[in-house]
Amino acid sequence: MKQDPNAPESLQAFQIAYGRYLRNPQSQTRPRGIPARRSEIYEELFFNNVCGFVNACFPVAAQCLGEALWAQLSREFFTRWRCDTPIFSQIPYEFVRFCSDTFLDVNTPKWLPELLHYEWVELDVDLDESHLDLPEQPGVMRLNPSARLLAYEWPVHTITATHLPSEGQPTFLVVYRGADFSVRFSELNSTTYLLLEQLVAQEVDAAELVHQFLEKHPQLDADAVKRFAPALLQQFVESGVILRGGEA
Repeated sequence: MKQDPNAPESLQAFQIAYGRYLRNPQSQTRPRGIPARRSEIYEELFFNNVCGFVNACFPVAAQCLGEALWAQLSREFFTRWRCDTPIFSQIPYEFVRFCSDTFLDVNTPKWLPELLHYEWVELDVDLDESHLDLPEQPGVMRLNPSARLLAYEWPVHTITATHLPSEGQPTFLVVYRGADFSVRFSELNSTTYLLLEQLVAQEVDAAELVHQFLEKHPQLDADAVKRFAPALLQQFVESGVILRGGEA
């Protein structure tokens, strides 16, 4: 039986070669036996599918960078990055990882990595499958398990295409899912951020929480903390950032 001269040496060799070509058709050779027109369809299909997940997750960043620079960044991601997961919903996180300082050039603003991370967190919280069950003991509190405590060097929550920051500003946020399954965010100051951080991975009542907090941060005014903490914690309970046992 005569062998097809266009047949690849092996299926694996063909897959590797064609995969490299699809990632970067400008610099790779199309494997033999693949018609140019059919290959163009695959090139467009794969690129658009991957970038569809990216575009849907980062609308603010895309608008801020503009169409040309965003397209360039998307192409660089598609060509150069090797994802650690086959899960489609994780593609935006892989894009966040890609857009580290290592891959950014002089045309890319310094605040971009943090803005991308902030936009991705909304998706991460939306997909979080944690149950928002209240602690069994009355008065005992725990952090909403979907909550993400975020500390940035730039005011990412205020960035828009018409409002770009010229200098950094320490920014503290909590992003979480409410009982109605909506994703919400709240701006914090440095002290309230640290107070909520004290609740990570534990369940305690308010008195014990404040005690632990002051032990860990003795530089703070203890009397002032004891005055503002009860009302602040109540606000967090009402908003759903904190889950407290015994709540109606």
